[in-house]
Amino acid sequence: WMAWRLVAAAEEDAWHLAPLLPIGPDWVPSAPVRLHDVGGVDGPPRAGGLLLARVVPGSTPPAACCALVLPEVPPAALLTGWFARLALPQLAGTPELATEELLRRGGHHLVAAAHRWWWGRRR
Repeated sequence: WMAWRLVAAAEEDAWHLAPLLPIGPDWVPSAPVRLHDVGGVDGPPRAGGLLLARVVPGSTPPAACCALVLPEVPPAALLTGWFARLALPQLAGTPELATEELLRRGGHHLVAAAHRWWWGRRR
């Protein structure tokens, strides 16, 4: 799982994305990403929204798997805190883990935190 900003729609179900956490350039898709069967909270995907998904960059075109879209991106400090919370326990045992591996192992915590944040804002 990774947090992405929906930048602009390229086609009906394909979007340009910007990473919201520091990941290696090989993991950032250079082409629009297909959002197949995306679960949108409070409406369909829109520019400026938050995409929480596993993006498969090697596929043609790149595709988002297990995708969830929220209408807006949380503040950077919150996102960084959520990432730190999922990363610190893993780094205690294996300090050389890359961001991508930390997200692979614990990205579901990022998704849960973002979902709680959004629903808390709606009240």
